[in-house]
Amino acid sequence: MPELSREAQILLHSARPIFDETARAALENTLAAATDWRRLIGLAKRHGLIPLLYRRLKDLGPTVVPPQVLSEINLLAHEEASFALLLTGELRALLELLTARGIPALPYKGPALSVQLYGKPTLRHFNDLDVLIRPADLLRAQNALQAHGWKTETLFQGARQRLFERHYDSYPYYRANILLELHWSLVERRFAFPLTVEELLERARPLTLSGREILAPAPEDTLLMLCFHGAKHLWERFAWLCDVAQLLATQPALDWDITLQRARRLGCERVLWLSLSLAREYLAAPLPAAVTRHIEADTTARALAAQVASHWFLPAAYNADNLTRAQFHLQMRERWRERALYRQRFYFRITPDDWALLPFALPRPLLFLYAPLRWARMLGKYVLPD
Repeated sequence: MPELSREAQILLHSARPIFDETARAALENTLAAATDWRRLIGLAKRHGLIPLLYRRLKDLGPTVVPPQVLSEINLLAHEEASFALLLTGELRALLELLTARGIPALPYKGPALSVQLYGKPTLRHFNDLDVLIRPADLLRAQNALQAHGWKTETLFQGARQRLFERHYDSYPYYRANILLELHWSLVERRFAFPLTVEELLERARPLTLSGREILAPAPEDTLLMLCFHGAKHLWERFAWLCDVAQLLATQPALDWDITLQRARRLGCERVLWLSLSLAREYLAAPLPAAVTRHIEADTTARALAAQVASHWFLPAAYNADNLTRAQFHLQMRERWRERALYRQRFYFRITPDDWALLPFALPRPLLFLYAPLRWARMLGKYVLPD
């Protein structure tokens, strides 16, 4: 573990899922020395940790935390909680809408995950909604959303729409100040992570959200989804790791045999080891001995974990360029097959930026001509000098 500032240590202590007397004493001892409260609040906002930080500091009270600091964090937490409750109501209405149309749907991340992990929607930072549907239900779901005031500017026509849905995973919809991402896949096709919505629906478990029973992914699936989502984004936000640690702490009956079998089938064992390594080291997440041995055996996973951790608490937010991200994505896969698919789909996927090079849409028989346009754009962006 790299040397951490006092403010980073306070965040780690506050975010631990198992907050026993030892953890409480560690937090109090860290707070006893001089603290840069501006920096602490800034780090908490950057990493989505305001709700968890406020929960712990509120318990300690004004004798440990200056009253004005506690008041400011309280205000920030209240603002986040209000928006979280607004989104929770929107999610419930949205799921009722899709159910009424006979469209099975699963909430992904957002309020449902907060309830699943923390017992309430206000202890987890989120600012949008994500809903998973089967690809076969996409058109009906879009019609239902549009009929109820949701709008998108990302729809395309004809062959372009088919290309987009082949390479991407969601459409963004907006209503007022709310963003909804309607997913037909968990991640973009280039990541070669074939955990399907159909599988998730088959294994879904009931979850009570605002007094209504909905379906949510099973814990074993949720763990793999959280680990892959975090790794895909280079674990840039620490709150995503808190989700993993919280799941491990609150799901002692998690079936590790099933989890490891699915990770092996999906070719994401290293993604799992990387994520669990971080959760164990930084949040004291409980892990079985057999899983710990897997982590210790994968030196690449531990090297990637160290790379991630070195960026978390820098003075400014870390923002990796596309090539650095691609290199990380390749290293996080243990099998050559997934690495080869990533390379192929990275170089050959056609994006709206490639379409914009032409003032008109190519007909379906000529779609192959987008490929050289993309190569030319990539050459100009990454190889040729400015």
